Amino acid sequence: TITELTSLGVPVLCLCQNNKELTHTHASARFGVVSLGLGTLVDVSTISAHIQQLVDTPDLRRTLRERALHETAGRSNATIIKRMLERIGF
Repeated sequence: TITELTSLGVPVLCLCQNNKELTHTHASARFGVVSLGLGTLVDVSTISAHIQQLVDTPDLRRTLRERALHETAGRSNATIIKRMLERIGF
């Protein structure tokens, strides 16, 4: 999924499956994700051009990686559970 890939610093090209996914904030440039929008509306040439851009542009890949790692730093199931338990007084 996007979250797992970004937490590893992997740049992501995202095609949303439905309108609800278009609202997901973690599928954005801030998180190192290039969202191409609703997948049913994106043609193969657009996908191909974006893949080629990532292949040809190491600085872009580096920037996306840095954003992804920065935004997901400290995220883990253990961290999330710890925060939840702290909120309820455990």
